[in-house]
Amino acid sequence: MSWTNFWGQGTIIRDILHKMLESSSFAILAMTGEIASRSGKKLPRLNVVHEAGLFQGKLGFSRAIILLEKRVKVFSNLDGVQIIPFKKGCIETTFGDVLATIKREFKDVYAE
Repeated sequence: MSWTNFWGQGTIIRDILHKMLESSSFAILAMTGEIASRSGKKLPRLNVVHEAGLFQGKLGFSRAIILLEKRVKVFSNLDGVQIIPFKKGCIETTFGDVLATIKREFKDVYAE
């Protein structure tokens, strides 16, 4: 299914997320410092935090991986959960770890 089929004028985000949850077997969530707290700490966007929980609940922690920009305040629910960190502006440095995770989770597809 094309990503453009998820979006449409007047579509409610709840319906989009439901459709994505039902049709996905893996999720990559990028948490970047988009919000600054009053104390100056960088925080991820709240919708991404919400979506991380949705996809972790549906797919499990090993198939809903989180890419976390360094120096972004991690919320307490991620304590003990594996994340893949990256420097601001360098998300491409995570690609090797992302690919390794995909190969691990879909080892039957990537059998050598």
